[in-house]
Amino acid sequence: MRSMRYQKLGHIYHVICRGTGLRPLFLSDQDRNQYLAYLNESREQFSVKIFNYVLMDHYIHLLLEPQEEESLSKFMELVSKKYAKYFNKKYKAIGHVFLRRYKNFVVQEEKYFLACSRHIDLDPVKEKIAKDPADYVWSGFNQLASGKVGVLKLDHHKLYEDLGKNDTERKLLYKTLVVKGLLKNLDVINFRGQAIGDREFRDQFKKR
Repeated sequence: MRSMRYQKLGHIYHVICRGTGLRPLFLSDQDRNQYLAYLNESREQFSVKIFNYVLMDHYIHLLLEPQEEESLSKFMELVSKKYAKYFNKKYKAIGHVFLRRYKNFVVQEEKYFLACSRHIDLDPVKEKIAKDPADYVWSGFNQLASGKVGVLKLDHHKLYEDLGKNDTERKLLYKTLVVKGLLKNLDVINFRGQAIGDREFRDQFKKR
C-alpha cells in the first residue's frame, strides 16, 4: 500500500526520485535536457515553483513549492509519466522507469531552505563526479551562483533574493555559502521521516 504524503500549501518540499532497480534514468545529455523540458512544461500547468535541482545518473533531487492544492503530486506524476514514455520509446524498453513513488520532505524554510539547496548543489562533488559544483552542468548551481540559465530557468526564493542587495552580490554570497561550507550539512538521501528541520519542526509531522 502506498503511504500518504504530507502535502500542504505554504511549504517547501525536497523531492527525490530514483530509477527502478539498477537502471539509470539518463543515458545521454539529450535525456537530461528532455527531463528538464518536461519539468518546465509541467510546472506551468500545475503551478509549481522550482528553486533548485540536480540530475544524477540514477536519481534526481528537486526543491519545489506547490502553489495549488495537490499540485505537487499531479506535477510529479505528469513529469514521471512523460519521461517514462519518452525513455521506453527511445530505448525500446518495457516497464517502470522510476522506482515506486518519489519521496518528499517538508522543509523548515527559514532554517533549512538554503541548506537543502546546498546539499543538492554538492551532490555531484559528494559522489566524486565533479571536483567543484560549477563543473557539473546538470544542476541549478551555475544558475544560482553565476546566472547561467539553461533549459530550465529557476524560480528565486525570497531567502535567496535576500542574500544580496543586487544580483551580483547575491550570486557571490550564494556561491560562498555552498563552496565554503557555511551552511548545515545534510544527508537527505538516507533521511527517514517526513520533514527536514529542527526537532520541534520535525515533531509536527511525526503523526501525519
